[in-house]
Amino acid sequence: MTDEGTTIIDPDGEVIIVLADANAPFAVLDKKVRSGSSTEGPEKSELATQESDANQDEGRKCYRIQVSAKHLALASPVFKKTLHGGWKESLTFLEKGCVEITVHSWDLEAFLILMYLVHCRYRNLPDEINIELLAKLAILVDFYDCKDVAVFIKKKLAICMENLPATNPRDVMMSIWISWVFEMSQQFTESTSLMMSVSMGQIKNLGLPIPSKILGGLF
Repeated sequence: MTDEGTTIIDPDGEVIIVLADANAPFAVLDKKVRSGSSTEGPEKSELATQESDANQDEGRKCYRIQVSAKHLALASPVFKKTLHGGWKESLTFLEKGCVEITVHSWDLEAFLILMYLVHCRYRNLPDEINIELLAKLAILVDFYDCKDVAVFIKKKLAICMENLPATNPRDVMMSIWISWVFEMSQQFTESTSLMMSVSMGQIKNLGLPIPSKILGGLF
């Protein structure tokens, strides 16, 4: 695994997040079976640690990101528990005042966007975000339970969603996921309606942790 160096978001940050096995395959649509599959999503732990084929693992890269423990704990109860909840990392943090936290498989660009949001570094956000990147960001926001940070970009999200060319089942499913996570009721209604017109029966949820009750009513 190749170490790609450190991205410094907070130069005084006490936490180094090690993103291992970065950029795992995301929302893969089975070409052989596009309908008739279960709508039940995987557990969060499964989604966070998904691995690619053995021949892809060799090319995986490791990224390090220096961040603030205080900002992480304020923005995410998951990170707060990691830093202050009696885990191995929290004991190290208490003893040394700094710690490394290893996470797996997340998309690097989406993870950096989340960290910029958490640290109020809005000028570092990209001007444009495509539907797949939005879906990856939604995964992180949901997993780390930090939806409050999305308040600052909700208007931007709405504009992006309006301009998304969601014309195939994969894009529409990601639109459903994005609008559900960020509580965008109008976009959610439009996306679910569109899904009923572009899909042929049931469709795979692409591994997105969309509650089965949400998709169950569509088909």
